[in-house]
Amino acid sequence: MASAINTNIPEFSPSRIDELISKVDVLAQEITEMTAMLRDIKESFEKDISNPRIIIVEEMDKKTAKQKVLDFMRSHKTSDIAELHENIKCDIAMLIEIIDELCEEENIAEGE
Repeated sequence: MASAINTNIPEFSPSRIDELISKVDVLAQEITEMTAMLRDIKESFEKDISNPRIIIVEEMDKKTAKQKVLDFMRSHKTSDIAELHENIKCDIAMLIEIIDELCEEENIAEGE
């Protein structure tokens, strides 16, 4: 016994078909952009993994490290945690603690 094929194909007006084609084109463009963005992220990640930065941490007390952070921020105005760690060379946990304190004391602003 042969099975019946469903031939109930919905009918769309030409304007509805044009609208759907337009939506598909927009989605295709978004997919292309996202694919390019993911490729860039992947390349950046692979570059970072293949070239790890090693930071030699210097032993210093918290007061010295805090002053170094303040001096660095005064001369550079903005920074991120990686740049601070690379330049101050103190223990990363202590550096984060110092940044939190300086933000609370309003000596630096978040985002700096």
